[in-house]
Amino acid sequence: MQHLIALTCPAGEGPGADVAARIEAEYTDAYKLAEGVYLTRGRDAPEQVSARIGLTEPEPEPGGGATGVVLQLGEAYSGREEAALRDWLRAAQ
Repeated sequence: MQHLIALTCPAGEGPGADVAARIEAEYTDAYKLAEGVYLTRGRDAPEQVSARIGLTEPEPEPGGGATGVVLQLGEAYSGREEAALRDWLRAAQ
């Protein structure tokens, strides 16, 4: 199962940096598309991924914590990109 994780807060500072570091620690084969945007793979549902990286658990204080979304991706993809990304996607199939 592949996921797209997109942080909607700055990934280079504060809570966003903490979540970005957890993504890279928990998903060592994550593919970083851009600052705060990752492709990951694993068996977890999006809710579990979100909790695992600290996006939704523990519950942040109002107005605090990182913000973002975890999407479960399908098997099909199309487009043009570097060979490294194509290889990463193929390895997940």
